[in-house]
Amino acid sequence: AIEVLQNPDGGYRYWPSSSCTAEWASSYAVLALGRAAELGYPVDRDGLERGQAYLSGTVAAGRCTRCWFSCPKPADEVRAFALYALARTGAPKASYYGELFGRRKDLPLFARAMLADAMFVGDGDRGDARTPLQQTLNHATEPAREVHFEEADPRTYAPLWSSDPRTTAIVLQTLADVSPDHPFVSKIAAYLGKVRRGDGRFRNTQEAAFALMALAEVARTKEREVPDFTARATLGGKVVAETRFAGRTTDVRRTSVAMKDLP
Repeated sequence: AIEVLQNPDGGYRYWPSSSCTAEWASSYAVLALGRAAELGYPVDRDGLERGQAYLSGTVAAGRCTRCWFSCPKPADEVRAFALYALARTGAPKASYYGELFGRRKDLPLFARAMLADAMFVGDGDRGDARTPLQQTLNHATEPAREVHFEEADPRTYAPLWSSDPRTTAIVLQTLADVSPDHPFVSKIAAYLGKVRRGDGRFRNTQEAAFALMALAEVARTKEREVPDFTARATLGGKVVAETRFAGRTTDVRRTSVAMKDLP
C-alpha cells in the first residue's frame, strides 16, 4: 500500500487521491520500508532507493518540492526527520548535520532528538551528537520510577503528529543504542508501557510505531541473550514462589501464595 503511493520524484503521496509529494510522509514511508526490508519483508529495493534519494537530494538538502504553483522549502524539523530516516535505513547524509546542529536550539524537542539519533547512527561526529542529546535529556520529566519528555507547546507541531510519548520513544531508541546502561532507559520503557490504553494499544499509529521501535532496541541491546532462567521469591530463607522464563515473551506470569504457606 505504501509503495503504490510513490511519485516519479521518488517521494510519496499522503493520500491515494493526492498528486503532490508529501515531505513528512515520504520520510515516514522510507523509514517504514527500510525497517520492513531489514526484518526480511519483501520490499521494492529500487523504490526504496529512489525514496532515499528524494530525501537526500531534496528534503534533507532543504530544497522545495513543487506542488502546483507552490514550492515552499521544508522546515528544519522536517529536514531532521529526513536525516533520521536516512540514517536509520542505512543511507546517511552526514554533510547536512552541521547546518542543523548550528540551529539545534531552535528545533522542537522531537527534532532535536531525531538529529542526535541521526548523528550517532549515521556517520556523524559522535562528540557533537552528545550535545543535542544532552540538551534533550535536560528536558526530562522524572516522577517516581518513570521518565518522559514533554514538548513545550505540542499544539504547534500537531500537523506533524507530535506527542510526548512519541518524543519520549525517539529518545529511548537513541539511548538504547548509544548508552543502554543509562538509568533513564528502564524508566522511559516503564513510561511507554504505562501510556498504552487498557487494551494495550497506543493512542495512534505514530506513537505505536516509534514506541515499538524503541522497545525493540532495548530488547536488542539489553537482552542480547534469549531469556532462560527461573525467578524465585524467598522469605525467611524459604522459597515461597518460583516461575520459569524461557524465550522472549510479553506474557505476565502471576503466582499466588496462601498466607498459611508463608513462614
